[in-house]
Amino acid sequence: MKHKALTLVELVIVFAIIGILAAVILVSLSAGKQRAMDQSALESISSVRTEVYRCLLRNYMGDARFSVINPGEPICVLTTEPDTAVPGFGVWPDFFEYGYKTYEAGDRGFCAPGSNLTNPPDDCVDYEDGSCGGERSTARFCYRLSSDTSDTKEIWCTEQGCGHTGF
Repeated sequence: MKHKALTLVELVIVFAIIGILAAVILVSLSAGKQRAMDQSALESISSVRTEVYRCLLRNYMGDARFSVINPGEPICVLTTEPDTAVPGFGVWPDFFEYGYKTYEAGDRGFCAPGSNLTNPPDDCVDYEDGSCGGERSTARFCYRLSSDTSDTKEIWCTEQGCGHTGF
């Protein structure tokens, strides 16, 4: 019984097919990883909604607001001393690890209170009670993030919940 060996052309075709299959699998894995990172960013930034709401409910004292949205920074700070954390509140989660940021340089991640969950809200720069970031008298708020890799991916949270677009 005589065995026929593969020719060079047949061997090249086999390697080409294996290479194409490997490329398809790698692209699928990469897309799945990005979807998982987007979902993790949404869950991470959503997890602080209750703390932001509680912070603004402290309005009976008129002394608290939520802070600039930076990982590791306190969520709730004194209005009279913005660098002083209010005891009993956590810190902003690290959304950078998921590929998200507050908007452009100088933007603090605030948006107009009362924004809806279906359309991305307009951003505003500095916290101003009632018009940018939050409203202590009603405990309404809005904060937002954008993706480092895509202009169409955004996450925003209000007292009603969190919305997203682009994923």
